[in-house]
Amino acid sequence: MKNKNLYIILLTLACGLGVTLFYKLGWFEVLELKTLDFRFRLFAEPEKASKEIVIVAIDEKSLREFKRNNVVWKWPRDIYAALVRYLHRGGARAIIFDILFTDPDIDRLSSDAEETDGAFARSMAEAGNVLLAAHLRREEDVLSQDNPLLNLPDFQFQPAGCGEKFESFSTAVLPVPLFQQSAAGLGVANYYEDKDGICRRIPLFLNFNQIALPHLGVAAFLFIQNII
Repeated sequence: MKNKNLYIILLTLACGLGVTLFYKLGWFEVLELKTLDFRFRLFAEPEKASKEIVIVAIDEKSLREFKRNNVVWKWPRDIYAALVRYLHRGGARAIIFDILFTDPDIDRLSSDAEETDGAFARSMAEAGNVLLAAHLRREEDVLSQDNPLLNLPDFQFQPAGCGEKFESFSTAVLPVPLFQQSAAGLGVANYYEDKDGICRRIPLFLNFNQIALPHLGVAAFLFIQNII
């Protein structure tokens, strides 16, 4: 009887220690995230996804293809200008760049930086529906100080308790002023990874100096709805 009681006590302690270890190491959270992925796949209805959203991705294939034509990363900005014109002619209601254009282009043997930046800026101004990305930060750094915020999205508000409702930031990594002036607006591109390194959610709004700014995807929706 004593041996049985001792066995039960040891088993209970082992189970408790195991649960504590799983919790401390974050394995329960990772397990929950993986089951969340399974539930997403199980109950997803991809046929209901909008057919009006097109992703133009810069991937390894496109990088290799451009390299064959002696165009290496970072690409000249007139390439983005051509893309904007193409999408605008195709009837795109909004064109969103999830790229941080924080610095002017560079001079190349085949192109002048001022000309390529100018071409990109003109294409955005002519299209009138291009939104650019900004990245909010908490700490001061060179990037956040170089480019002042000129093109604050029209859809911005200062709700009571903004700092409590939305995550707060005091500085921003922004596009160069020329692009801010030419674009239709800006959206926040911050994202957060879960414990397993996968991004499953994004904040819809973030607090920038007590002003609520929309995430890039939300900004695009608001633009299409003529709210900004």
